[in-house]
Amino acid sequence: MHNDIDLTGLQSLRAMVDHAAENYFSARFATFRTPDGVRSKTYGDFKRDTRGVASYLCGRGLIGAHAAIISANSYEWLAAFFGVVSAGAVAVPLNIGEPPETLERLTLFADCEIVFFDEKRRAVAERLKGSGKIKLFVSLDDRASDGETDLSELLAGSGAFLPAIAPDDLCSIIYTSGTTGMPKGVMLSHKNYIYSATSVHVACPTTSLLCILPLSHAFCFTAVITKGIVKGKEIFMNDSMENLMENIRLFKPESMAVVPQIAKRLMFGALKFASMHPEMSEQAAVKAFFGGKIIDIISGGAPLESELAIRFEKTGVLVLNGYGMTECAPIISNNATYQHRAGSVGKPIPCMDVVIRDSQILVKGPSVFKGYYKNPEETKAAELRVILMNNRYVDYTVDPRYYDGKYYEYNENLAA
Repeated sequence: MHNDIDLTGLQSLRAMVDHAAENYFSARFATFRTPDGVRSKTYGDFKRDTRGVASYLCGRGLIGAHAAIISANSYEWLAAFFGVVSAGAVAVPLNIGEPPETLERLTLFADCEIVFFDEKRRAVAERLKGSGKIKLFVSLDDRASDGETDLSELLAGSGAFLPAIAPDDLCSIIYTSGTTGMPKGVMLSHKNYIYSATSVHVACPTTSLLCILPLSHAFCFTAVITKGIVKGKEIFMNDSMENLMENIRLFKPESMAVVPQIAKRLMFGALKFASMHPEMSEQAAVKAFFGGKIIDIISGGAPLESELAIRFEKTGVLVLNGYGMTECAPIISNNATYQHRAGSVGKPIPCMDVVIRDSQILVKGPSVFKGYYKNPEETKAAELRVILMNNRYVDYTVDPRYYDGKYYEYNENLAA
């Protein structure tokens, strides 16, 4: 599988898809439920579909255009995102949990000319039609009405010239979930995504992941999608939170990425299931609860109690905490199956320089973002204060010699 390739040498997300198709062409990329049963798309299918979208957009003269994606998680969402960025355009994935008026406002603020939407978000598309700013509306469900285009038409695109993409070219704008005022649009380049996805070189034993969190969040997009693609993993699509346990037992994933709230719910559910089946060992019962193949649960977005993680790891399922932020595409540090400790967010990934100074964690590296879209004041502030985080969420007791003085500066005053 060409594991000796330096994946950080990839120039763009289009090159990432090409790499996957070359090395894992017939392997399953995405598996998902449909009204007609479970279907799968191979890595070869994925390259064909993303190239179709890219060719169509280039043929329409939309190279460099900004494209909003307003949809629930789906294979079609992925085809739209990677098709857009493969055309040298900029993807703007939006959180569908926002009200229609907010989604309209964020789409227009990002200067989008293209809107991909699913049928449940049709009301947002209708609102945007009145703006006169959108040149192309694409129905991801193939239910286009007047003035709209079905995704299937884009997938059939071919032959158009695809532009060269430089590593520093803008790839996406992801809005932070700011608690006050207007959410900030984080500008991430192709290089940002490549380094965040490929910076962990040690092989991971998992070969399949369940996609649970919204793809509009950088954590899920990197921890599941781009990391999965570069290693040729199979990605199972969870169609709704209501069906989560049913899908876990249907797909039998080896790994999943979740926020602590979901992690705790799953962990408590597994332990309760084990207590109700005394005829099985706790390890066997917990494995069965997760479908039989689970190896690890990746937790991020907030701290997870170390006592709970330690208790659960006794069942044989690892809970791996990490830390990151959208501005770093998003991984800054993580635990791994071969080296982990409960209560820690792990060690900085190899591409990141991390310095702890005066209760601040400062980082720099090729995965740090380009700035906030149309917000120079916040961009300047971020250059001076990249990360400020509560001390107790970080493992300050890591031996600094592990990083040879390059990636980590140990601060004795914060170790306690």
